[in-house]
Amino acid sequence: MPEGPELLYMAEFINNAQERVGPFVDVSMSALATHPTKHPRVTVPFSPFSLQARSRGKELIITIKPAPAAAAPSSKRKKQTQAAVDDAAGSSLEVLVRAGMSGNFLLLEPGEEMPKHAHLRFHSPSGHVLYFQDVRRFGCWRPGGAWGLDDDTRGPCIIQELDDVVQKIQLHLPSRAFARPICELMMNQSFFNGMGNYLRAEILHRAKIHPFSQARAVLMDAVKRQHDGRPGFFSVCEQVLAESVALLRKHGFADDEERTRVFEEWLQCYMKLNKGKDALGRTIWFGSGLRKARAMAADAVAVVKLMQWRW
Repeated sequence: MPEGPELLYMAEFINNAQERVGPFVDVSMSALATHPTKHPRVTVPFSPFSLQARSRGKELIITIKPAPAAAAPSSKRKKQTQAAVDDAAGSSLEVLVRAGMSGNFLLLEPGEEMPKHAHLRFHSPSGHVLYFQDVRRFGCWRPGGAWGLDDDTRGPCIIQELDDVVQKIQLHLPSRAFARPICELMMNQSFFNGMGNYLRAEILHRAKIHPFSQARAVLMDAVKRQHDGRPGFFSVCEQVLAESVALLRKHGFADDEERTRVFEEWLQCYMKLNKGKDALGRTIWFGSGLRKARAMAADAVAVVKLMQWRW
């Protein structure tokens, strides 16, 4: 399942495609995108148009804006074209994308056959097609969407807004959610927007934290260490996330043997070591001999003191 690093890479891929083959002139959808799945149509009221993408956790927004015509028109047509661009200059359309279980953006070269599961397609005059491929069809898009649409509990991005993540966790440490095991809380997108199974396993394993340690105990220590500038849970988060992003930028997100081999070599824990189930039935991978949860988790006085810290 695509996690925060994959969504960040997708945004960069879209922006690179815009630089390479943009502008685009049309949007289409696959037959499967309308039946049996019912995705909304993306209607762009201007053409040509440019694409600019940005990610936040497990979400991505594509901003569609008017672009000048690529070919140099005659003097009369040039004035008409420029007038149209000026009229639409204040216009833009934002499309919120969630990748689901298998979503990804790819670029089709001219003359190549359109894949069956290329569900949302942006066409360029050169014959290139930037498309959203989703074999399992759990992904979705929403024109006019904004961050956290239909889910306003989504928090800051674990990759690009880690300081905000730490601050939000510090603020909510006394809440009931932090009495749960750390492996369960890490999948809560309100506090760890962008976290998924492989990141969770790798971070906990490399930080030498037992996945069923109480979240409050782990994160009280983690926030204190981050505040003091000492290595800890959040520094491991930064390291693992940076390595994952670097891997994607070098080898892409394509499902091929080389990419799979490199990714599996990078993994230390996920799909390799011990596994169990969390309370929601999700598989968690972890190593053996990890330290147990500490009794400090229930120390209400420590929680009060923590809330008195200043950044």
